[in-house]
Amino acid sequence: MRFDVARYVGQKLRSAGNSQFSGVVTKIAVVSVAFSVTVLLLSFAILEGFKTNVKNNIVSFASHIQVSEFDKLDNFENVPVSFRLKSYFDTIPEVDRIQVYAIGTGILKTDEEVHGVIFKGIDKDFYKEKFVDNILSGRMPVVGGKEASMEVLMSKFLSQKLKVKLGDNVIMYFITDRPKLRKLKVVGFYETGMTEFDDVFLIGDIGVIRGVNKWADTLVTGFEIFVKDFDEINEAGDKVYKAMPYGMQTESITEKYMQIFDWFKVLDLNVVIFITIIISVAGFNIVSTIIVMIMERTSMIGVLKALGASNKFIGTVFFHYGLNILYKGLLWGNFLGLTICFIQYYFKLIPLDPENYFMTSVPIEWAWEHFFLINLLISVLIIIALMVPLFFISRVKPIKAIKFS
Repeated sequence: MRFDVARYVGQKLRSAGNSQFSGVVTKIAVVSVAFSVTVLLLSFAILEGFKTNVKNNIVSFASHIQVSEFDKLDNFENVPVSFRLKSYFDTIPEVDRIQVYAIGTGILKTDEEVHGVIFKGIDKDFYKEKFVDNILSGRMPVVGGKEASMEVLMSKFLSQKLKVKLGDNVIMYFITDRPKLRKLKVVGFYETGMTEFDDVFLIGDIGVIRGVNKWADTLVTGFEIFVKDFDEINEAGDKVYKAMPYGMQTESITEKYMQIFDWFKVLDLNVVIFITIIISVAGFNIVSTIIVMIMERTSMIGVLKALGASNKFIGTVFFHYGLNILYKGLLWGNFLGLTICFIQYYFKLIPLDPENYFMTSVPIEWAWEHFFLINLLISVLIIIALMVPLFFISRVKPIKAIKFS
């Protein structure tokens, strides 16, 4: 029964406080909580979106783990390995799929420009589902036929630099012991947002590289391995290393692009600091509001104590008042935060420079588990903070409080 009475008194306080100074302070506290929730939701959505986009872009091009011969260059030619070595990794439980690739370097020539490029040859086992989101226009080249296909994918960045349009033919001079010329047809444009890929890579049929290097149909530069769970990439890498034959090397994307993944760790630390500051400010505002309410209602507290109300009962009254502020702030904060995320996710109103950020617009990731944890963390910490005003209530003396009024 006492709990219901405390809630009822708290409701009366809310309605009565709207015409007093505490009403203004209460609105400020609600705005503070709503702003905190909005900022935290956006921060996590953008951070997770950024990390996911960068990882997906890297993986779509370089897979999770690459296996190849040790770098032994002979007149600029790769040392090939047999695609039958793929069977060494098929039984590893963490491995999702394996694809072969072949690499050739050269110079791309158009009517107006020349540019150094890397031709990445792929076969029928290429993980198209991982790469298809990067294709802006056109289609994937035909690969894996009896005769080498001269169709290629070119990045949008490179096409603009070389002034190449969809369907145009370009000439590539492969660097071998004797430079070899191939006429290639551009059938699609892709974009990863990462200039280290977009500035140099063409994607085409592995048969082109085999023909240039005079390799048999069973030879490749190496293998690209995709794991089932990104968090198990190190464990999978160790098993691949143990399974591969002598004379080969393995490299995971976390090792090859160590600077990017170290950057992610720094971002995570910054987010923790940011969360601490934001929640501290929101909690301080709510506690300050409750203290103002207590100061305004000193005479009421004195009367309640004179009637036999305990400190716990009175504290519960103001606790419910603080919970109302918290709930309103959470409601508005989630509404605003998710609305902004929705608008940016579908309409991409905020652009980014891909040369600096590896993507063309601010990314949004719907990390619902993080959104839930944000709301839970804010609620728990602010509820704990609401215990602070109980100290001031216990110090109010009924006689002095009534006399003060």
